[in-house]
Amino acid sequence: FDFSELAIVGGDEKEKEAYLQKPYELFRAYGQSKLANLHFTTELARRLEQKGSKIPVNQIHPGEVLTEVMRDMHPIIVKLYNIFQPVAYGFLKSAPQGAFCSLHVATDPSLATSEKTNGAHFVRCAPAPLS
Repeated sequence: FDFSELAIVGGDEKEKEAYLQKPYELFRAYGQSKLANLHFTTELARRLEQKGSKIPVNQIHPGEVLTEVMRDMHPIIVKLYNIFQPVAYGFLKSAPQGAFCSLHVATDPSLATSEKTNGAHFVRCAPAPLS
């Protein structure tokens, strides 16, 4: 994510036009959307806490999960995906395994309020630093 792009929002029209002329890049857009989600949940947790709310807001990274995210890709990529999918089963999580951390954070009684943990980033069911 290029943080200089944030300046485009308040920049002049030439800067905005130059930014909009950039070609769309699938994986860059995916990464930017994930970063935006992290910023959103961190800020939401901060604002709720500032207002005295006990509602917890945390972020979860499910890990590398074998999903159908590739189904709408270019046919060549889908073909390669199908070829290597059996190998991927050996090191990627299944969908139920990937959901485990989300279920843990959503249902663990110790995380039911923001008193102990709020604005945390969970990886493998434990708070982890954002890097």
